[in-house]
Amino acid sequence: MSIPPPASQTLLPPLLACLPTAFASTRPPPALLPLLSPILRQRVQLLSGSASSPSDSWLTKLSWDPSKAEGLASVVESEAFELHPVSNEIEYDDVQNVGYRRLDEETLQSRIDIRDLGLTVIYLWCIGDTEGGGDGWRVAEVIPLDNAASIPTIWKKSIEEANEACTQNKSSSTTTENNIPSAVTNGVHSSSAIDGADDDDDDYWAQYDNAPSSTPGPSTSPGPKQTPKARPGRT
Repeated sequence: MSIPPPASQTLLPPLLACLPTAFASTRPPPALLPLLSPILRQRVQLLSGSASSPSDSWLTKLSWDPSKAEGLASVVESEAFELHPVSNEIEYDDVQNVGYRRLDEETLQSRIDIRDLGLTVIYLWCIGDTEGGGDGWRVAEVIPLDNAASIPTIWKKSIEEANEACTQNKSSSTTTENNIPSAVTNGVHSSSAIDGADDDDDDYWAQYDNAPSSTPGPSTSPGPKQTPKARPGRT
């Protein structure tokens, strides 16, 4: 299936029209939700229900980074988002489709910068999104343009280039994993190399298992075996 590029002239106007309403209501307008990706749609629906003031409205939930969310509110409050007296629409000219990035086989994103408004919109290609009207580009995140440079990724000019970059990254990752056994040389383990490879796993499991609550392992020092002594507070 061929994926079309995002049509900014069709995608942006309904989204931009919804943003200023965040200062009038803590609940998102019905027209907004179909524009969002399923996961962002769920986030906005769930978290906006607990908002107690317009300053904590659904607008701040469009960005996954709290620091960027604060900046997003400031951008939407600016004069750039005032309706034109004749067209009664938010007007802008400088729109740039920065490119694409593929995170995995099922995740393709596109980034659009609206320089006149100081805004970046990241879209996600969604398949079978019935609430959004079927297959198509949905909003994955909205962030201030000034903060967009901090996104740790490389955007490609075409979907084909994004697909190729994803494949190369996956191959590079596989090669790195396959090289881990080389830490064993002449039957002697290189502890620093192995420890480095395990750092990511340690960080992950540390979320669930704090060191003070774990049981210490048996002593492996040389010498005669001794009967372990009971420690107070341990069972």
